[in-house]
Amino acid sequence: MQSGETPKYLCDDCQDYGRIYFDEVAENGKIYKMMKDCICKLEKLRQKRLEVIPPNFRHAVLKDIQPMKNIHPFQAVCIPKMKVNPFDSYFLAGKTGTGKSMLMWALYREAVMQDKRIVACTLSELLDEYKRFIHLSMNKQELIYPRLSAEDLRQNHTKFSIFFDDIDKARPTEYAMEQLFELANAIYDFQHQVVVTTNLRLTKLIEHFERADERFGGAIVRRLINNGMICEMF
Repeated sequence: MQSGETPKYLCDDCQDYGRIYFDEVAENGKIYKMMKDCICKLEKLRQKRLEVIPPNFRHAVLKDIQPMKNIHPFQAVCIPKMKVNPFDSYFLAGKTGTGKSMLMWALYREAVMQDKRIVACTLSELLDEYKRFIHLSMNKQELIYPRLSAEDLRQNHTKFSIFFDDIDKARPTEYAMEQLFELANAIYDFQHQVVVTTNLRLTKLIEHFERADERFGGAIVRRLINNGMICEMF
């Protein structure tokens, strides 16, 4: 750039720094220098989060989805409810091909566009992260923390939107059910949004979890469906 030439930025508001400084006047008249993320930074984060959506479901935009009764008649009940309340909790159960994952990713997109704090994964993936953390800790190696823990959820200042795909695919060991119970309990106690998909009915999912320990099945499922909509499509 030659001397005197006006610099060119991708974002003129923050000059590509990603943050904007501004003055805020307190009640006593004192002026404080404040800082916030620029809209360009938020947009980059949204795009990164949207890339998580599998290619088969990137077309799924909640406002454009219409119920397909030929796939399952209950779509006509749950889809209008989701459009009005996209940040509620949903238990999506049904056979393969009934639209569970499509609806979950459409709800995920809504959370992304509202800049919610989001976690989306399978339960198996999260449990593997817990095991890796324990292994690294025991071997005194550099720790890699799991993307979500019950401790993260035990607070009121930030509401999470949590998406667990294929929750029944994790092997129901006692360790796995203990971890899932802690998560479900924290979600229930602090009223975070949770959306889960499964190929099992409620009763069968409870039986599946109880294969590890009869204490867990009903307790976990009750907490996951509390204050949420049950959408069973079999």
